Amino acid sequence: MISGCKLRAAISAAMIGLGLTGCVDGGFLSSMGGSHGARAPKSMAVAGGALRVKGPEGYCVDAGASRAGEADGFVLLGSCRAISHHPRDAHPDRPMVMTVAVSAKPGEAPTDLAALEAHLRSEAGRQALSRMGEASTVTITRAEQGDGVLYLRITDDSPNPMGAMADDHWRAFLDLRGTMVSVTVTALASQPVDQDKALIQAQQAVAALQTANPEAGKGASIALAGLADRFRGGNNSVARDVEIPAPAAATRPAAR
Repeated sequence: MISGCKLRAAISAAMIGLGLTGCVDGGFLSSMGGSHGARAPKSMAVAGGALRVKGPEGYCVDAGASRAGEADGFVLLGSCRAISHHPRDAHPDRPMVMTVAVSAKPGEAPTDLAALEAHLRSEAGRQALSRMGEASTVTITRAEQGDGVLYLRITDDSPNPMGAMADDHWRAFLDLRGTMVSVTVTALASQPVDQDKALIQAQQAVAALQTANPEAGKGASIALAGLADRFRGGNNSVARDVEIPAPAAATRPAAR
């Protein structure tokens, strides 16, 4: 069995980490453009260079809100143009905010997607998914599985410290090279996105990760490790592939 504390520390990383209050497109993300002209980085190495995080077309890394460690990492992605303020950088028609949390820490875990989903639906799992660590605030309204990835549509009605963000979001769980990766895709409250379109965005985010880490393959067994103990509980132009060095085509899954 996984302890509620361990699972909460693992899963909630993808939504509330590193004090990201207000980190939204048009807010924190748009303030990270630095010189307001430098192209936004499109990828970032994490886990000591073992994995590379890259978003789908039009999404870039917010370097100021991301962190790469020797065994883990947290990456915030948003509209390239909103981050860089560069007029030639891409900007999705309806931008969303994406986070990717990874950790290579070993630990007890469900060994398949069905077991992982069952645990996340339990009181301990919903507590881990909650922003406030309260199971009663979380409702899993939809679940999909495909190609070794678990997708959950989650609604959290607890107080939202990221006030500009919608309360519902898609979260994906997958294994890359024995590392548990959690991807969260959230719309802005002012720009709601149809849940099916949001799911497609989540699938595209997962596909971008798998493409950036081709040798990791698909369909690996899930190894739910501590994602990060430090966490609580456009147009057709393309940005250049600027990379941040680390320190020291999606298919629709079948409905469940």
